Amino acid sequence: MHNIGMWQAPNQRIRAIQNQRKREQAKARRVIHIRKVNAEIKVMANPMEPVIAQAQLVLNDFSPAGLSVFADRPLLVGDEVAVSVQSPFRTYLRGRIASCQDFPSSSHVIALTRDFRYRVGIRFVFENEEEAKTVRDLVETLHRDFIRAAA
Repeated sequence: MHNIGMWQAPNQRIRAIQNQRKREQAKARRVIHIRKVNAEIKVMANPMEPVIAQAQLVLNDFSPAGLSVFADRPLLVGDEVAVSVQSPFRTYLRGRIASCQDFPSSSHVIALTRDFRYRVGIRFVFENEEEAKTVRDLVETLHRDFIRAAA
């Protein structure tokens, strides 16, 4: 009995390689739409003199657990903050700084309009499950109407 290999005909192997190359080329050409909006971060450490940082929020980095922004100043990990976003809809979110890294403009993949050189990760803080559900719905709407719609 003959042992028939995976490639029974020489053309099948060549066709498989060509199809794989086509899939890789199509994937490389796929455009990623980055949507960014202005935001304001208010540090709540001292309510009498709150620190306010201007930032740009990349909507693609908005998740039910938190978000990532580019800020104009460094923020301390662990500080409680309030994030205000005016566009594409007005929203106010509370959270805690999870990370803050210096991100020099020479390494930006995303062109920013100001010197937002700090990449800040914010983890949301919810009072109850209803707030968490509202944010989950907000993220779903964002991805459906503003991120995937642009693609």
